[in-house]
Amino acid sequence: MRVRRFARTMGSVFRYVRGRFDRSNSPTYSFLSGDTNNANRCSDFSNSFNRLSLYRGLLAQHVPPLLCLFLTCLIATQPPSAWIGTCVLTTILITLLLFALVYFIESFFTFAPNIPDRSRFFTELPQFPTWRVVRLIAPPMGSGCNVTLKCFLILQEDPSKRAAAPTILFLHGNAGNIGHRLPIARLLYDVCGANILLLEYRGFGYSNGQPNEYGIYSDAKVAFDYLASGADGDVDGRNIFIFGRSLGGAVAIDLSTRPGVATHARGTIIENTFSSIGGMSQTLSRNVIGPLGKYCIPTALIHNRFESLKKLKTRNLDEGTKFLFISGAKDDLVPPVMMMQLASAWAANTRRSQDPETPWIFEGAQDFLHRGREGIVRLAEGNHATTWMCDGYGDVVKRFVLLHGLSGSKPT
Repeated sequence: MRVRRFARTMGSVFRYVRGRFDRSNSPTYSFLSGDTNNANRCSDFSNSFNRLSLYRGLLAQHVPPLLCLFLTCLIATQPPSAWIGTCVLTTILITLLLFALVYFIESFFTFAPNIPDRSRFFTELPQFPTWRVVRLIAPPMGSGCNVTLKCFLILQEDPSKRAAAPTILFLHGNAGNIGHRLPIARLLYDVCGANILLLEYRGFGYSNGQPNEYGIYSDAKVAFDYLASGADGDVDGRNIFIFGRSLGGAVAIDLSTRPGVATHARGTIIENTFSSIGGMSQTLSRNVIGPLGKYCIPTALIHNRFESLKKLKTRNLDEGTKFLFISGAKDDLVPPVMMMQLASAWAANTRRSQDPETPWIFEGAQDFLHRGREGIVRLAEGNHATTWMCDGYGDVVKRFVLLHGLSGSKPT
């Protein structure tokens, strides 16, 4: 009786999963998700790397819960005399539950597209003279089918100025949507005279798909390639700046340190980002639990790692791409020491730290405006979300863009 009940239960589970997968690949599901071409593209996984990424995401997301259910049913069917087998299965079940719990908690804190409320259903529209919605197609990377990214491209009103202006690819943090970043877009538009592409990651705002580390990396590369191609003739594809804040800083570091990106990217701006998700998880657990909190997080099980510090240390940084790190000294979420670690790794990798004649650490905006070209600027009053409101912030970014852009007057 128990065996038959177990077989019926597992059969129902697998039929449900198969039905979910079939529906997600159907034309109806593709229409509802806003991408009517997905039904044709889903069957074409010609890129083996994309196929492996898809399977990896599906395994990490679905296998632990299904195995937990399977083992629970198996334990329930064990006779009372088989206590050794029951203990072994229970141990395996607890281990899988721990893995699934870590995966859920990590994904919950790493990606928060629903915070604030209704962020997936309401995106504020830009109030600029010239702008448009750009739809980009990104590869699946664990999301099932190709992903449609719905972004804002904000252009300078004067066509002649637009063509000569720098273009900033803005990569936002782990919560909200691109509508919440319109105030800083206004600052960059007015102060720097730049065009701005606000990228909406997969699973955020009106973009479909599920967010994951390599998927977001892929989204950023697709957006960068779109700008490098000239954005349908509206921008100079050789005059691009990559701007990443918080989680977006990790994405910007990955993108800007890839081979060949420096051909089109004139500089990278990083604001209040972390060294890695593992380091951030230990920091948050210490803040909640205390000094022993760093040992409570099994960092080896973390799926989305965002190893920015490691990339700045080990990747070959092209001399053509310049870096500006902006750190809020009062950041209460990401420890400012992490920004210093990132800047130090960059300085060591590019040998800036070995040149005493070239300063790369600046205390305040005025210090950078007086003698800076690249490096880290520490703003004393900056918090995690308010650093961009500090005095001199816009002037710092403007100086960096003017110094390293292709055209425009150079600051004195």
